[in-house]
Amino acid sequence: MKSQFLYFIIFVISLSYGCGKVSFKDRKVAKVYGETLRNSEIDYRVWDNMDSNDSATMKSLFVEHWIRKQLLLHKAQISSEDKKTIDKLTNDYKNSLIIDFYENRIIDEQLDSIISDQELKDYYEQVKNNFKLDETVFNLKFIKLVADKQTINKIKNLWNSGKYKGITDYINLSQEESALNNDFWISSSKLSQIIPRSLIQDKSSYEVQKNINGTEYFLKVTNSRHKNEIIPLPIIKDEIRELILKKRKTDLLDSFIADLYKQETKNNNVKIYD
Repeated sequence: MKSQFLYFIIFVISLSYGCGKVSFKDRKVAKVYGETLRNSEIDYRVWDNMDSNDSATMKSLFVEHWIRKQLLLHKAQISSEDKKTIDKLTNDYKNSLIIDFYENRIIDEQLDSIISDQELKDYYEQVKNNFKLDETVFNLKFIKLVADKQTINKIKNLWNSGKYKGITDYINLSQEESALNNDFWISSSKLSQIIPRSLIQDKSSYEVQKNINGTEYFLKVTNSRHKNEIIPLPIIKDEIRELILKKRKTDLLDSFIADLYKQETKNNNVKIYD
């Protein structure tokens, strides 16, 4: 009977000890007013490669920084004048976030993002005077390659007859080796990095076929524009597209807000007092 009672006492003591034990993560490190710093909020991994003395010093510095920050925060929070300003700024920022999220949802759900080529051209005509060149640009086609004589002759025949698709079907060329699209424009500075400067002329249109140091060059310039002239549409097509989408977003939101204002005024949810 005594032994059973003794076992019961040991069980109660061990149970009490187990219930009162706090895990390492939940252990308190410091406290400032109502704020508590626990081990779980400290990233001990950053000190893994330090010896025990250095890691203890770093932990102490971290705790000191936390305490100073909490003291300053508490002092700022009890300042009624500062609190009013902060509360207003916080509320304004919160409202701004709510509106932004809602507007983005309207845009995602209702915006028509499809833009035709004609729309691009029409809008470009409206705003093109705002886009001026910083340097000369060329509308051209070019090929540069090192190949055997038979291949060169085949490409030359296709080139001279204007069968540019036949060239791409005949031989694989990288972007650095060719440009055969009608809408391809390139600045003079970039062109000089691809082909020798001696092949670049200050003309609106010209054609060159030449072998330089074993590399065959085919160059056909069909148009050019110079510094301070209007940038051609193909160069700024993506920017024009973004401008159109931006305008559509603005128009969509303006229309949505106008309809909302009208509807809620009709429902007597909007009142303006004299």
